Amino acid sequence: MQIFQNISIRRKQTLIIMLTSSVVLLLACAAFVAYDTVTFRQELSGQVTILADAVGNNCAAAIDFNDPRAAEETLAALRANANIVSACVYSRDGQVFAIYQRDGASKFMPPAVRPAGQEFTRDELHLFRVIKQGGEMAGTIFVASDLKNLSARLMSYVEIVGMVFLTALLAALLLSSRLQRLVSNPIMHLAQVARTVAQDKNYSVRATKHGNDEIGQLVEGFNEMLAQIQRRDAALQSTRDDLEVRVAERTADLEKTNAALDAAQGLYHSLVEQLPANVYRKDAEGRFIFVNSRFCKSKGKTADEILGQVASVVNSKEAVDRVAKEHELIMRTGRSIEKEEFYTQRDGTVQYLQVLKSPVLDADGKIIGTQGIQLISRSAGRPRTPCANHRRFTTRWLIKCPPPFSARTQRVVTSSSTRRSAGLWRCCRIKFWAKPRSNWCLA
Repeated sequence: MQIFQNISIRRKQTLIIMLTSSVVLLLACAAFVAYDTVTFRQELSGQVTILADAVGNNCAAAIDFNDPRAAEETLAALRANANIVSACVYSRDGQVFAIYQRDGASKFMPPAVRPAGQEFTRDELHLFRVIKQGGEMAGTIFVASDLKNLSARLMSYVEIVGMVFLTALLAALLLSSRLQRLVSNPIMHLAQVARTVAQDKNYSVRATKHGNDEIGQLVEGFNEMLAQIQRRDAALQSTRDDLEVRVAERTADLEKTNAALDAAQGLYHSLVEQLPANVYRKDAEGRFIFVNSRFCKSKGKTADEILGQVASVVNSKEAVDRVAKEHELIMRTGRSIEKEEFYTQRDGTVQYLQVLKSPVLDADGKIIGTQGIQLISRSAGRPRTPCANHRRFTTRWLIKCPPPFSARTQRVVTSSSTRRSAGLWRCCRIKFWAKPRSNWCLA
């Protein structure tokens, strides 16, 4: 079946017609031969039965007078029929009384006597008939006839059937090659149109309808489908053109916006780099994602050494746990922390920093990290005095900072040490947060 799936529909139709015609012809010829064979056997059986009854009646007197020779002479009359192979007459008690055998035949061995009846073997007909004399059974006669006439008749039938079969196949081939075009031509035309549309993307092509049958309905449906595709394609092209115009306009607007953002970013970076404070920002896992140059200088490391690392890279061992807990607290509560921290420097001195830590929110208000500013409060041994200059400078910077940052006067969470301090942060209470659209916001 796989071979037939890949050939053209024209050849499929021709093969189907030829195969159907062949099967029908073979069945018809087989039925004819079978019927003739059965009829011939019935006729042969009738002829042999008549012949056996006639010969048996002639042998009845010989059986009564116990004259086997006369019975054999009567059986010899069977030579007139060349199909009779052998014959045998049995007495009343079932004993062989007389035998006949055709000249040139193999030695005949009489079968055991049986009731009246017939049997067809592979190449012979065996017939038993009762011999009656005066209404009483006088004996039994057996006659065997060959089936040569049937074989010859069948051979003649084979020759006739072969000639008829070939002639009918030739006629079917000629008719199918003409008539199949009524079905195959419209389908092939439809396939050609579909191939043209697929290759050229030309949806204005239409198939020609040849009739109102199922193929005609298929052509109508195909043309309607092409019309719908053509309308949708035109609408899609119009939408694509409008979209290209909108994309061009929005691209120009975006370029202007990016230019403005780049300018604002440059101003911001310049301001952050000049700010006399440590500025940093961390992601949700506590890794640094932004530090200014003053932060790097105070930690004695470059920005590449700090970015992507956790607090342990810049803090002492005793400060790592404290910084991690404060980061986790801000991430969980979203509240800012204002406090004073101290750090041990490389030379062993202790430096105190006034620190403000706050959460970083995205556009949906979700906390995505923390950020902080560290101002040097005092060194070890120096008195704790308010830093008015730092307070005024930081307040002025928060008010005038570019759009990525904003400041609001809002109460923040302070530590007990901060409440007791007399520094900058106890006075201004300022909270920071960054817009997530900028990758350079304070952390």
